[in-house]
Amino acid sequence: MVVVADAGMLSAGNLQAIEDAGFKFIVGSRLSKAPYDLQEHFDTKGNKFSNGQILESARVTGTGKNARERRVVYHWSFKRFRRDNQNINHMERRAMDIAEGKIPVRKARFLSVTGSKTSVAKSTLERARQLAGLKGYVTNISQDAMSGNEIIGSYHDL
Repeated sequence: MVVVADAGMLSAGNLQAIEDAGFKFIVGSRLSKAPYDLQEHFDTKGNKFSNGQILESARVTGTGKNARERRVVYHWSFKRFRRDNQNINHMERRAMDIAEGKIPVRKARFLSVTGSKTSVAKSTLERARQLAGLKGYVTNISQDAMSGNEIIGSYHDL
């Protein structure tokens, strides 16, 4: 049996319990910062991807006796890229309006507050633009059992 879920639904401890019970899982989540396992791609190709491109890696999650190696499947789509960029542009405008004093100060993703000074957090904004269009899927299913396309397809059948 395979458990398929969104990352917001499961903690690392819950994933471990699912795996310890003998289940396989696929968990999808958006990326908030450039994972080290994609750094080689960013260093050699920048943030250039082709529509439908899949990148795979393995990552150890957890620490000590709770450390487990997980397979990570990354998928880039133009449709997601376009939507992500619209959202990023909206959040950037909101942060700029707050920084310029046009609207009251409140929490905003790309806003940096230092003392009484507000500004747009350029590094956070650039990182978000670099990851636009990517979605990650963490699984304990081997490549021999399911290809990257099959992992993504199973997640979409959720």
